[in-house]
Amino acid sequence: MPGWHEATTDLRSARALDTLGIVVEQHPDRARLFMQWKGFDWPILRDPFNLLELPAVPITVILDPDGAIRFVQPRLDRIDEISRILAEGLDPVREPRALPSPVPGKKALAPPSTDDATAWSDHAVALALWTDRLDDAVAASARSVPAGADGAAWFRRGVVLRMRHDSTDRRDSDFRDSVEAWTRALEADPDNYIRRRRLQQYGPRLAKPYAFYDWVVDARADITSRGEDPVTLAAEPEGAEFSEPQSREERPSSDAQAPPRPDRRISIDEDRWVDVGVTVVPPRAQPGDAVRTHLDLRPGEGIHWNNETGPGGLWVAVPDGWSADPDHQEIQVPPEATSDERRHLEFELRIPATLAAGRHTVEVEALYAVCDDDTGVCMIRRRLVPVDVNVDDSVAGLGDRRDGATSTRSS
Repeated sequence: MPGWHEATTDLRSARALDTLGIVVEQHPDRARLFMQWKGFDWPILRDPFNLLELPAVPITVILDPDGAIRFVQPRLDRIDEISRILAEGLDPVREPRALPSPVPGKKALAPPSTDDATAWSDHAVALALWTDRLDDAVAASARSVPAGADGAAWFRRGVVLRMRHDSTDRRDSDFRDSVEAWTRALEADPDNYIRRRRLQQYGPRLAKPYAFYDWVVDARADITSRGEDPVTLAAEPEGAEFSEPQSREERPSSDAQAPPRPDRRISIDEDRWVDVGVTVVPPRAQPGDAVRTHLDLRPGEGIHWNNETGPGGLWVAVPDGWSADPDHQEIQVPPEATSDERRHLEFELRIPATLAAGRHTVEVEALYAVCDDDTGVCMIRRRLVPVDVNVDDSVAGLGDRRDGATSTRSS
C-alpha cells in the first residue's frame, strides 16, 4: 500500500486518479491509525465480514470513470504504462455488467420469515452494521449456521461475536465462541487466508507469519512527535497481536524470576468472586503444535479489585512433555487503590509431539486480591483454572501452508 500511494501521487494530484481502500479488518480504527501514521489522505471503507468474499489481500483494481474494472493486480513497475493508457483514454466496455452490492441494506433489518440460513446471515450483518443491537445480531448469526453451513456464515458469526466481546455488552464466552466460529470457517476453506489470518492474529507464535500490530507503538510515537493526536483505538491490541513468530527450534524460556507461588493456606476462591473466561487459539491442534491461551479476569457483581496489595500472579502447571511460555507472570495492577477493569493475560502451550489425540487439561493457578462492595471485606484468593486443549491429529494446523503461497499482511 505505501508503494502504490507514493507511485500514484502525481496522478492523484492531477485528478487523473482517485484512490479508495477497502480494509478487511476486525478493528477498522487500527487501519485509520496506520493511514494517519503514513500520511495517506484517501478514504477507506471497512469490510470486517469479508462480504467481498476475498480469499486473500491485498488486491489492487483500477476502474475507469464508468466504473468498469480495467486492471486487476497491476504490477507496480507498470505504473507509467498505466498512466499513459489512462491519459489516452480507453475504449468503452461493450457489454458492461453491473453487480449487486454484497452489503445487506436496511431492508435486511427485518427478521427473515423463513429458516433460510443466508437470510439470517444477512440479517445478523445488517444488525451489526446499521444498529447497536449486538445481542440480536449474535442471536441471528446463530440461526445462520445450521448443520452444513458454509464457511462464510461461520466467519461472519465470528465477527459479530468478537464485536460484542469488544463492547460493553460482552459475554464471557464471546471470544471463545468467535474463535470456534472462525475455526469452522477455515476448516470449510483451508486456503482462505483472510480466515487464517483472523485466527493467527490471536493465535500462537508458532503459527504466526509476522507480528500483526507491532507497528502501533511506533505509529503513535511518530504521530505524537508531529504534534498530532493519534487515532483512538476502541480495542487495544493485546499480547498475541504484538508477538513475533517463533520457529519450532525455539524453546520457551523461563529465565525470568518467578513470583513466589501462593501459600497453600490462602483460600481457593470457591465463591467465584472473579469471573474467568478462557479462550484457546486454535481450539483444535495437532500433536507438536502450539496453542495460545487467553485468560480474561473480571470482578463479579458487587466485587472490585484491591490494588493496594500489589501485583497478583499466574502460574501454569506444565505436565510432563509440555512447555509453557511464560510458565509464570505477574498480574499487573493500576496505581488506583481499587478498580474493576478486565485483566487480560496470555501464554502459549507447546503440545508434546507424541501426545495422543483427545482432550487434555492443563491447570493454571491465579492469585488476586478483591473486596466485597457491600461488606467492605477484602481478601486474597487463589483460583485453579482448567485449560482444555483439544488435540486432533486430523486438523490441518493454523500455520501458513508451504505450497508456494506468500505471507501478506492481512487480517
